[in-house]
Amino acid sequence: TWQVRNAGTEPYEFDVLKLAPGKTAQDVSAFLTHPSGPPPFVDIGGMASISPGLSGWVKFNLTTGNYVALSHVFDKATGKSEFLLGMMSTFTVQ
Repeated sequence: TWQVRNAGTEPYEFDVLKLAPGKTAQDVSAFLTHPSGPPPFVDIGGMASISPGLSGWVKFNLTTGNYVALSHVFDKATGKSEFLLGMMSTFTVQ
């Protein structure tokens, strides 16, 4: 169970993807930008857009593997998905 808190000034989303074997965050970014073929991940779930100053809880049953957490929300200033602007982080469950 994770607490998700938005300490920023814009809405953010918390989505967790389990990477397919041998795939990377760059593969995820490429697929989400220009989908082609099977996705290099399985979407585990997360929390929809959360406004600044708010928090919530999300529960996962994560198995061994590599994961990416990211936000799909569009940045107001650039019009790009936030994961393209660095709102993406990898982590490993052992």
